Amino acid sequence: MMKISLYALGDFHCGLKNTNIDYIKEAVKIIKDDPNEKRVYLMGDLIEVADKKLADSVYHQILPLEDQIETVIALLKPIKEHIRCYCHGNHEDRLMKNYGLNTTKLISRSEGWDYAIQYFDKVQTDKKTFVVFAVHGLTYTKYPHNIAKLLIDNTRHIDADIILHGHMHYPLIYEQYVQTPKGTRKRLYVSTGHFIETMPDYALKKVIPPSPPSFVKLEVGDDVRGQIIKF
Repeated sequence: MMKISLYALGDFHCGLKNTNIDYIKEAVKIIKDDPNEKRVYLMGDLIEVADKKLADSVYHQILPLEDQIETVIALLKPIKEHIRCYCHGNHEDRLMKNYGLNTTKLISRSEGWDYAIQYFDKVQTDKKTFVVFAVHGLTYTKYPHNIAKLLIDNTRHIDADIILHGHMHYPLIYEQYVQTPKGTRKRLYVSTGHFIETMPDYALKKVIPPSPPSFVKLEVGDDVRGQIIKF
């Protein structure tokens, strides 16, 4: 039976001192070594882009923007050919708002990936077609038990079998079953994780619950099976 591996990678925050680059390298190796056909969705916030207007982030950034971009490109080079899209994140959007500079689009063009704010993809297996929807998103909750509800509420208008959402910094795979005239249909809501090893000061001040650095693998065949890979 044909199987396709789908990976959601995001919220690297390259340039932040709390980011663990070795975890990103390990994730890339896992993807590269996967014998299945594979597709990778980049979920945004791959760079940090600290801003003096936002908390104390400028004091925790250790790489200038140019080095952040070069680091991201170098890290992803081994799986470059499998990447479907790079979703625009809110950290990348800081440059767009302040300078009209869209680094997401520039990187995507240089690497041959689709640039996206919202991205739809179709995955065809032997017997079924699955629709994937990917977005970085801006919706946030500090409480993990609210994440599934937020994802469901905010994507009610999206017709997809798999919803991939970044930004939350908390890994989650939630299954919902929908009754249709043709039988039961499963929808998967996925919050795609992050690569920040230790919580930044602003998160501690807000008493945001900790979550492990992680990314998500979905194996698609006759059905979809999800796995959260934690570090």
